[in-house]
Amino acid sequence: MAENNVDNTKIEEDVSAENNDTTVKANDGNNNSQKASKKKKKESYFSLGALRRQVEAYGFKYSIKDFFKQLLFVYAILGFAAYMYKLKIPCYIVLALAGALLAPAMVKAQFRFLYEQQKFADVGDYLEQMIYSFMKRPKIREALLDTSQLLESRKIKEKVDKAIEFIDSSDSENLYEDAFAIIEEEYGCDKMKNLHEFLVKVESEGGEYDSSIHVLLQDVQAWVERTYVYQNKRNGIKGKIIIAIGMALFMCGILTHLIPDEFSIIGRVTYQVVSLVFLILMAIIYTVSQTKLTGSWLDNGGIRSDKEIIKDYRYYTYFDYKRELMGNLVFVVIFLIIAAACFFLIPKAKNMSYCFLIISFAYATMPKKKYKLAKKRLESDIQKVFPSWLRDVAISLQTSTVQVAIINSFDKAPTVLKPAIQQLINEFQEDPDDIGPWNNFLKDYDVPQLKSATKMFYSINHLGKEDAEKQINSLIERNNILVQKGDELRAEDALFMIGYVVVIPMLISMIKLLVDMFLMIQEFLGIMNTINISL
Repeated sequence: MAENNVDNTKIEEDVSAENNDTTVKANDGNNNSQKASKKKKKESYFSLGALRRQVEAYGFKYSIKDFFKQLLFVYAILGFAAYMYKLKIPCYIVLALAGALLAPAMVKAQFRFLYEQQKFADVGDYLEQMIYSFMKRPKIREALLDTSQLLESRKIKEKVDKAIEFIDSSDSENLYEDAFAIIEEEYGCDKMKNLHEFLVKVESEGGEYDSSIHVLLQDVQAWVERTYVYQNKRNGIKGKIIIAIGMALFMCGILTHLIPDEFSIIGRVTYQVVSLVFLILMAIIYTVSQTKLTGSWLDNGGIRSDKEIIKDYRYYTYFDYKRELMGNLVFVVIFLIIAAACFFLIPKAKNMSYCFLIISFAYATMPKKKYKLAKKRLESDIQKVFPSWLRDVAISLQTSTVQVAIINSFDKAPTVLKPAIQQLINEFQEDPDDIGPWNNFLKDYDVPQLKSATKMFYSINHLGKEDAEKQINSLIERNNILVQKGDELRAEDALFMIGYVVVIPMLISMIKLLVDMFLMIQEFLGIMNTINISL
């Protein structure tokens, strides 16, 4: 166990060192130009020329005239809303300024959405066609050439053509890796990198690859279908947010017109300010939601950083309840003393004593809760990345033994899996025929469906070639199910948080209605006082 801890610590240190090196290099470049960078960002946001160039970088034609057309549309909506809420001229001016500030972000979100949609479609078509072309003729250059011809006028075709040109003109030692890097620079994603690595391996090593490439094709096709489903769900949330904003505006606006003239609150400064803030908040919520819901479809959404994973891993692995409890003991005692003082010494503060008692209890139970949460997050991380690692190992089994495939997978394995993989490697190197290492794999985490999949490696290691191939195919089929579940889990995590945005407009509208009702009651009481005085 001590040996494994040393290995795991080394893994942590290696990852941390890698991250630190990257950070240092980045800081060296950033510190010298930090002020200039901030200034550039500000200038870029308010620069119509910069906005036009950014939109054109997405592949669309855009002019200053187009911007003012969209700005007028924004003003028309905001102006109508201001009219419905019976705002004064100064509020119109502030609202117009807010619209001008938000308009560039709205434009960027609109065109980025279209760009990301097309970008994903390009990648999906490229991956499928590249696989089909390679299956027809297993040479990378010829596959790229065939794919380029079929991509026609797609933007990704430019990158594919540059990759072909690089292969023809360069004498690089890593010819194909560098050529593929040209495409990955803009369109890189895990699916693309996995395919490229596989094609390079086949090109350089040869061997049987039919089963593996069919697996990759099925994986790509299933990923494209799942992503389109996720796109529809995210677009559905966009629509719900717009409906929620519309309902909030309608509810608060209709009340203004239902209030009798004798109880009118429109002339009050409080009403004008609150209504103005309310409209600006609705515009901000719309802009932010459209921006946040317009991310890339190619990223690894839901996968945490190595730093976060290592922090949880250290806490979970080296957890000492007594040590953690002693660290919180001071706060436990302090809040217990305060609770006792409130209860026995301050009769009017007896209710407060219960609050301090709850806080004390929370500090006492915090270590175990943090431990459970760290474990839960690690299990979630494992479920998300495990299928990809399993797929890479399964593909390598076409040309390697189980042990070699797992050892070769270590360098590129996800950080959260590296300690378990290292332990597995250490154990089966001591006794290759023992089932113990496979039983111990991920034993500390509650992910039985994943552990059962890796136990199949043990069976494959002791089977003949034909039986091994059947087992590998079974493993691949099972992994495809895990990949789907992993993707669905990431999508659900992302949609779960986004879904809460829908209720924000309604909550703000309730606050606005309460303020209006309060002002109306004040107006009513003022009129009643006037009547009483006159009587």
